[in-house]
Amino acid sequence: MEASSAYLRVRGWQALPESTDSDDRSVRLYREGVRGARLYAANGQLVFTGEVRG
Repeated sequence: MEASSAYLRVRGWQALPESTDSDDRSVRLYREGVRGARLYAANGQLVFTGEVRG
């Protein structure tokens, strides 16, 4: 998670860790033109979600 967040920060994303109630780890991502971006780790996988504004 840390390496992926650092990778995105270098490319212009703002990444802020989120506290969760489960064992999942997540980061809220911000960048102009993208809404609701989130990177989270669950079950050994990294998942990126978000919506590009048009």
